[in-house]
Amino acid sequence: DPRVREALSWAYDYHWTNEVIYFGEYRRMRSYFQNSDMEHRGPPSPEELELLEPFRDTLDPRVFERQYDPPRTSGYGRNRENLLVGDRLLREAGWIVRDGARVNAETGQPFEIEFLLAQPEAGPSVLAHADSLKRLGIPMKIRSPFTAEYQRVVSVDREFDLVHTVIWLRLVPGSELRNIFGSRAADREYSRNTGGIKSPAVDFLIEKVMSARSRAELVTAARALDRVLCWSFYHTNIGNFPSARWAYWNVFGRPERRPRFSTGFPATWWIDPAKQEMVASGQPIEVEQAAMH
Repeated sequence: DPRVREALSWAYDYHWTNEVIYFGEYRRMRSYFQNSDMEHRGPPSPEELELLEPFRDTLDPRVFERQYDPPRTSGYGRNRENLLVGDRLLREAGWIVRDGARVNAETGQPFEIEFLLAQPEAGPSVLAHADSLKRLGIPMKIRSPFTAEYQRVVSVDREFDLVHTVIWLRLVPGSELRNIFGSRAADREYSRNTGGIKSPAVDFLIEKVMSARSRAELVTAARALDRVLCWSFYHTNIGNFPSARWAYWNVFGRPERRPRFSTGFPATWWIDPAKQEMVASGQPIEVEQAAMH
């Protein structure tokens, strides 16, 4: 139920987690195509609406009204207002609180979540999310299976509740979208459609992206796809690092104009004889920072 997925997103206190656990190093994302012209903004354009209109009855009405922005919190670790929104969404989806526990209103089945954790560095963030869910009456069990079991459960059996994953998209998206978001990949072993997405609208827009004959057509289709994915809450975004950090001996020369989305190593770096001699002789040399934004 999309309302349940949205409630889980409201329960995640990104701002507190980022400041307290990750020292403010993450940057919140609000788009699958962040920092590109394919990132949707504001209400959809007439061209986007033309693509979206056939699926109006199956999509969240907000897709047609405004851009998606992830929930904000005060950052104090007590996101009461957001939890109230999550509580309302869960009640609308038929999950009520009875004797302090979240249960299904019709069957009495308790709402329980298991988080399969394969990346230890994500542990503190997961624990913070679990604390918020507990206040909604939802206990979250965190389990760290062996790598082989994790791969089987997530990529073959597809029997899990929540996992931590990374989504990589190309600068010019294409056929990889089918493998990440396409319906046919949802049940295919070892596909990247971890969220099990099965949406005719998503499938249609993926094909529009792939068949675009101009940059304008590509951007329009990608923005429409971005809207549908964001407002379907398949993923709770925890952000990304704004740059890549490198440490190296400063013996390299680098071109004055550098790649925008890459450090350029090793294709555009070369050994600078003068710098190499200074390093070899133990002379102090200015420290450089290589960053990929």
